[in-house]
Amino acid sequence: MGRFFESLLRTVPPTTNSDDSDSETGESASPAVSEAAKRFRCSKPVELKSVTDDLFDMDDDGEADEDEQTDERHDVKPVVPDGKKRVHIPADICDDPELKKLMSKSVLQPGFDTKPVESVLLKSKRRTKLDRKKLRAEDKGDAWFNMKAPEMTDEHRMDLELLRMRNSLDVKTPYRKNDLKVLPKFFQVGRIVENKADFYSGRLTKKERKRTMVDEIMQDYEALDKHKRRYDKIRAEKAKIRRGDSAFRPGRISKKAFRAKKRSKN
Repeated sequence: MGRFFESLLRTVPPTTNSDDSDSETGESASPAVSEAAKRFRCSKPVELKSVTDDLFDMDDDGEADEDEQTDERHDVKPVVPDGKKRVHIPADICDDPELKKLMSKSVLQPGFDTKPVESVLLKSKRRTKLDRKKLRAEDKGDAWFNMKAPEMTDEHRMDLELLRMRNSLDVKTPYRKNDLKVLPKFFQVGRIVENKADFYSGRLTKKERKRTMVDEIMQDYEALDKHKRRYDKIRAEKAKIRRGDSAFRPGRISKKAFRAKKRSKN
């Protein structure tokens, strides 16, 4: 290429400022340019690619035909690699109950992009078991209509202690033992609605009815008197066992000897 331009510079005369200089230089340079062009050859033939209109088409009005483009997209067939079968996906696959059951455990649920990251991340089996255990500890279960654990206040604690010792407080009960070893965690406090079928002696008057069960027992003086006499009797028996029976022998004796003497006396 450099030799070609050097030959052109040698053959073309210098230009002048006159108006007819262009025509004169063109006439004088034309035979020299043709000779140089004949001698010039490219090393490899260059082929110009034909420009086609496959990229885009413009209408006369400046608007593209969207209907034709959409039709062309639908006509395009997916390329299936060799050795693989084409999978047909039915349109009603989302209505399959088995698929819905499997997708219920998926992390990508509707609206997952609006939830916090902690709720979307996949949890391990151990973490899932711990979360379920915490949920089970919050209520009693379906058998008790999902009873929640209320706040343990002093009033609730005293009422539960009273219910636990109700067999011991009842004078007419021969077998006195606490119903519960520990206080329950799940409970509810309600009010018994009296029925018209109940007799008047089974109901409480307004004066006897209090806010808690402990207040009702503290206002029952007859029950308090019975409990006091019974408590004094138990204390006297224990004191008698500790100091021994003075009728048999002065001074202290062992419990085993005291019981043996008592049996022989009877």
